[in-house]
Amino acid sequence: CQVEVEEGAESVLLPFTTTPRLPGDAVVQWWEGEDTVVHVYQKNSDLNEMQNHLYRNRTQMNEDLLKTGDISLTLRRPTVRDSGRYRCEVYSHKENLLREKTVLLKVKERRPVHEGALLIQSEV
Repeated sequence: CQVEVEEGAESVLLPFTTTPRLPGDAVVQWWEGEDTVVHVYQKNSDLNEMQNHLYRNRTQMNEDLLKTGDISLTLRRPTVRDSGRYRCEVYSHKENLLREKTVLLKVKERRPVHEGALLIQSEV
């Protein structure tokens, strides 16, 4: 799955929908690259202290995500440096991998727009 957004957007959704009614002890972890923790959800709450500082106060998951199976991640204020490979893993309490998905995020650089600028062509 690949998602594209322009830098300066309010947010971007990294989609992941799986089967509903995941176990109550399930742990949901979103990673960027191999080892950067983007978001962790465990025991019905977000574990913000485990996040990499670049993602603090910028991520959000849906409520009742274990019931609905919608474990998508919203990333607020995406920048070009957020571009990369994001991986979501869902584990049970016994460390069994239940679900996994990779999302490629491409944040395009915002092109400046000059308000009121007119393109004038002269004929020679």
